Amino acid sequence: MKAWESIPPQIPRVFSSFLGRITRNLALNRYAFQRAEKRNNTARVPLDELEGVLSADGFDPAIEITLRDAVNSFVKALPRETRVIFVRRYWYMSSIKDIAEDYKIPQGTVKSILSRTKKRFALYLKKEGIEI
Repeated sequence: MKAWESIPPQIPRVFSSFLGRITRNLALNRYAFQRAEKRNNTARVPLDELEGVLSADGFDPAIEITLRDAVNSFVKALPRETRVIFVRRYWYMSSIKDIAEDYKIPQGTVKSILSRTKKRFALYLKKEGIEI
């Protein structure tokens, strides 16, 4: 029903991505509802880490496509290990501990990689002229 209500006047370029985004947002909303702050608020942690780079306050939907393309370009340009860690943390919301265990590296290394990548991401967005 949400997809039906959300379809814009023009047909989305990649309908599967459009549906995937709606599904992911519904899942995140459901997760947030089930794990409200009083219960256990662990889902917001990865997203809160990107708050300094991407701010939801006053987000302009008109730049969504530009932002999506910039994020894709940035992530594709990353070295494989950094890209996998970045995507695991901020798309799949894996914990730092899980990422470190899966790749057999110290948690501090994962934190350093994420910190450096977030800074590079902020600089990349600024260089691309994307102000959020």
